[in-house]
Amino acid sequence: MITVIGSGRVGVCTAAYLAIREVDDILLVDIIENLPQGNALDIAHAASILGLNVDIRGSNDFKDMEGSDIVLVTAGFPRKPGMTREELVAKNAGIIADVAKNISTYAPNSVVILTTNPLDAMAYLMYKRLGFPREKVIGFSGVLDSGRLKYYASKKLGISTDGISAVVLGQHGENMFPVPRLSTVYGKPLTELLSKNIFQVTILSSFPIFLALKSSKAILSPVLITFLYFAFAY
Repeated sequence: MITVIGSGRVGVCTAAYLAIREVDDILLVDIIENLPQGNALDIAHAASILGLNVDIRGSNDFKDMEGSDIVLVTAGFPRKPGMTREELVAKNAGIIADVAKNISTYAPNSVVILTTNPLDAMAYLMYKRLGFPREKVIGFSGVLDSGRLKYYASKKLGISTDGISAVVLGQHGENMFPVPRLSTVYGKPLTELLSKNIFQVTILSSFPIFLALKSSKAILSPVLITFLYFAFAY
């Protein structure tokens, strides 16, 4: 079973796509009464139309996640335009600590994947609270940021992303570290084709979305796909 903690847009869309792919049975958990139940029922109705063989449930009780193989954590306050991810530390640390306590109790053998910002700090807090092996507590940052670099490079060069390899390491935020020598276009170094400004564009890539949509939910699509990338791997 896969448990998705947090029944906002990222959590619900992740659960829906996992259902469509029939990856496993799905549990949506949220502290807001009736919210995960309603979202789960909505997804279940769609699954029925598609003839899918998957069980989708919603709950306000963490106990229902008992025995989960994968736990996807989307819970937390969202980032607003003008805010840095680091400004969310105080707000989201308590939420992650509480989630970690419940995962330890009810899903001690699970793999945990997070999207809660500030991602690096929250992933580390989750890791310390759980005491799991480090390979079982995962933040999505590198995959998302590398994907953004590939996107901007493909647009600048007018080619498909298929032939582009991009590597971004470090913090998910303004201090991320694009790796020029490992970022290539059909094997040729990216910096031979584009200026290093492409890396700065990648670092600042979330801001135009925030300004347009006035919401941190702008990162829904890449976060969703990143979750699925890891979920399928496990």
